[in-house]
Amino acid sequence: VPNYLPSISAAIGGETPQRYVWRFCIGLHSAPRLLVGLAYWNHYRRVPSPGHWYGPLCFINFTFNMLENLALLLLTYVSSTENHWVHEKAFVTFMGSSILHMILTCVIWQQTKKST
Repeated sequence: VPNYLPSISAAIGGETPQRYVWRFCIGLHSAPRLLVGLAYWNHYRRVPSPGHWYGPLCFINFTFNMLENLALLLLTYVSSTENHWVHEKAFVTFMGSSILHMILTCVIWQQTKKST
């Protein structure tokens, strides 16, 4: 079966220079992503609570954000050729937590917009 849209891992390839540059860039990129997640968590905690569910919802959203970033790191540093099972689970976790994080962010922003 032809692969018209290869994964980023396949596009980078198994060659040593490309793989290490890619891993370095993702590692460097992860620190600001984690700090932005923490900044949003602090912002959400300072917003007047529109309901009793707001605090737990913000914490769940923060958890999905951190899980997304950590799964991206795991996905990057464990290649599919090294350990396919871990790479696959990291990819599923990354995709699931990304989608849930974005949905919860939209819900939180909609609710805080109504109350501020």
